[in-house]
Amino acid sequence: MYEEYTEISEEDRQQFRECLVRTSVVFGKALERTRGLKNKIPHLHVFCTFIYLYEQLGEKLVDGWEQNLARYVRRRLQKQDKKFGKAVNWIALQKCYEWWSKRCPRIARDAKRQLSQAEKQEILRQAKNRCLKCKRQLDDDVDFHHVKPHAKGGRTTIRNVKPVHSDCHHKIHKRGDLCAAA
Repeated sequence: MYEEYTEISEEDRQQFRECLVRTSVVFGKALERTRGLKNKIPHLHVFCTFIYLYEQLGEKLVDGWEQNLARYVRRRLQKQDKKFGKAVNWIALQKCYEWWSKRCPRIARDAKRQLSQAEKQEILRQAKNRCLKCKRQLDDDVDFHHVKPHAKGGRTTIRNVKPVHSDCHHKIHKRGDLCAAA
């Protein structure tokens, strides 16, 4: 078995190492967010989802997707809804994979959706570090909401992006009122 490993090119080894690093970062973020949950079985579901994503999407992924995926997984584990059912099962895993496999390439094609760290700090400063929807103080769980949706021509600029709590952001989009916080 060791002989087979030595025949692997250095480039393939490096790609494998990078994949492991990314997986551990994403998995670590998701686990940090789910600490304290009574049911630990969903962690297997999370890990399997990452494996599927890496196999199918590979280099199409962009910087920043790990944080979005970790938030998404945390939300799914904390609030099991009708879309994925109450039980963690392979059907739910497949639906989760299908959703992300459609979303990640779309994000990868549009690199303009990413805010720089300086832009994020300026947006938070202008909003006085308060959520646009609930007006409470923002913590480390902050999302940036496009007032004019990206899909409708809204740009990722300081004037069009507002800070909101992750849960508030989810509520804005779940209601279908994309500009509710404007």
